[in-house]
Amino acid sequence: MELGFIGLGKMGFPMARRLIEAKHQLTVFDTRKEAADKLVAMGAQVASSPKDIADRCETVLASLPSL
Repeated sequence: MELGFIGLGKMGFPMARRLIEAKHQLTVFDTRKEAADKLVAMGAQVASSPKDIADRCETVLASLPSL
């Protein structure tokens, strides 16, 4: 199953990293390219937008700040 993860900040990045370490296929998106790039180096795929993740992944997780 392909998982998607949106939001790679202080909480989201470690959560996404653990999914990769557990050998899940992961597609990620964050507005900060450098956050996504670190996970791509670990084996994740990068999406161009939240819609791209939704189109590609059966399950999508999000870790987003409240405003």
